[in-house]
Amino acid sequence: MSPQVCSIFNLINKNHNNKTMKNFFKTTALALAAVAFLSINACKKDPLTKTYTIAALSGQTISAMVTFTEDGDKTKVKVELMGAMGGKTYDVHIHEGILTTYTPTPAYDLGKVSVAAGATNGSVEATVAKKYADILVYNGIFVCHDGTGAVVGAGGIGKNGM
Repeated sequence: MSPQVCSIFNLINKNHNNKTMKNFFKTTALALAAVAFLSINACKKDPLTKTYTIAALSGQTISAMVTFTEDGDKTKVKVELMGAMGGKTYDVHIHEGILTTYTPTPAYDLGKVSVAAGATNGSVEATVAKKYADILVYNGIFVCHDGTGAVVGAGGIGKNGM
């Protein structure tokens, strides 16, 4: 083979190898990025949750499910009322204490549950400025008031819950 042909062949082969190496590095980089992404997402854990079942008080029909969900330095709270009167609004709070003796001022106001006319269930979601782990050991009680302020539902949460 002539020296010119060899030079052209070597140039083509060198360019081909450079492209092959570039493709190899691109493919390797993409594969490593995919593995890193999957590893990070696999390490993410589902937030912790705890649900308290609040039974109806004697002579009342309202019961509740109160679910606490870990959310960084705060805790998300979902209140689901059952057995409520349609067309009514209920105030829901967390007070410090137990069912027989709790502080009159709510420690955490969870908002209002509006029950649609003809319905018996309603819910509300709120976020409280208390860590999830602290909620689980909190000396607390969930309280539901009707429009007159009367307690129509209550039950222990945190260390007072079941």
